[in-house]
Amino acid sequence: MAECVYIIHDSSIVQLGLAAILQRHFNCPVRTFDAFQNLFSSGETIHGTSVVITGRELSLRPDFKNFLTEHPGLHAFVLFDQATPGEPETPEHFISMDHSPSEICSRIDRVFSNPGEEKQASELTSREIEVLKLLAMGNSNKEIAAKLFISTHTVISHRKNISEKLSIRSASGLTVYAVLNNYIDTSNLDIGDLI
Repeated sequence: MAECVYIIHDSSIVQLGLAAILQRHFNCPVRTFDAFQNLFSSGETIHGTSVVITGRELSLRPDFKNFLTEHPGLHAFVLFDQATPGEPETPEHFISMDHSPSEICSRIDRVFSNPGEEKQASELTSREIEVLKLLAMGNSNKEIAAKLFISTHTVISHRKNISEKLSIRSASGLTVYAVLNNYIDTSNLDIGDLI
């Protein structure tokens, strides 16, 4: 079972709403913070399998990525205000305020039931990682093909395989995945470059 769920969001309504939903479903403490710095400086001891729910901007910050690296049992979920129009359903390590309470709990429950499974997702090949990195940096299929000296069709095949292995269909979702899993170094990047 989970050790703790941490919710980091600047809206008290979002914090309290998510906390109420999760406390009804999970038999573990749910802690809320209005800023990452408050969690970081709270002295909380993070051990075992735990979940942190945060917004997209924080999930891209290098200090947050380092925090996740230092706490391997901590699984990050990115909270979107709404599902992005025109994109397929949100992947498992993303939740949306459009999701029902049961869907939110189900997505988080998968991590608690199989803590190693999410982090192990089918391993990407070295070429798929190269494609993922270039995609996360905003390159089009044609640009990726030119940089890797492969055909556009091959890039599309790699993207399809990456999406299937990670259960992430959108470019923005793959970008967040690449950042959270340290496939790209954001310390020298402007967050606007990734959008």
